[in-house]
Amino acid sequence: MLAFAGGKGGTGKTTTALAFARELSAARTHDGRRRTVTVVDADVDMPDVHAMVGVDRTPTVLECPRGRPAPSLSGVRVAPAPPADATDAFERALSELRAPDGTSGDRNATGGRSRRCVVVDAPCGGGPDAARPLAAADGVVLVTRPTPAAVRDTAKTAAMARALETPVVAAVVVGDRPPRALEDVLGAPRVVTVPVVDDDPLTAPAHRAAVGRLCKALRRGRHLFTE
Repeated sequence: MLAFAGGKGGTGKTTTALAFARELSAARTHDGRRRTVTVVDADVDMPDVHAMVGVDRTPTVLECPRGRPAPSLSGVRVAPAPPADATDAFERALSELRAPDGTSGDRNATGGRSRRCVVVDAPCGGGPDAARPLAAADGVVLVTRPTPAAVRDTAKTAAMARALETPVVAAVVVGDRPPRALEDVLGAPRVVTVPVVDDDPLTAPAHRAAVGRLCKALRRGRHLFTE
């Protein structure tokens, strides 16, 4: 389970999480299996993942934890955010989704086993709603714009993840990479730059190529997505 998190809204976090889920699903394992990737919307106050991919707002992750297929993203399922007052039930749902071996009994169209992974789109800020998905995840991918203010806020998210003992596994900079190395600023072992595009990022080749590099970098990591 990977949480995509950031200090400010409007950085491209949700788009990056969805694009990453698509690339991860498309990358087969060494034995030819495909992954089923569920994107969970953890922003209970301003949920928007379902709207971005054309999935109904209900049922939520509480009733359908593995989500429903996103029409425009092959291999991706979306689980909309629960009601804001369902804190305990949401924590249980995240815990159940975080399968120890990352596998499910689902079979894909080819009849082989699929490897299930979960991407959580975490809300911004430093409150309990933002901390909950970070605590549940195996790793955190930080998403930020290259401005000093955005980087400062994202550094706070990185510190919160470390306080919860969840490692920061990567950082994504949406736009030009800032001159100061973010590996040290955010404590991220790898930084990937994703371009800002005028059209829909999910259909832009340059955006997809950049997110593909992020996916490959994390798949090479020994602590995540080992084959």
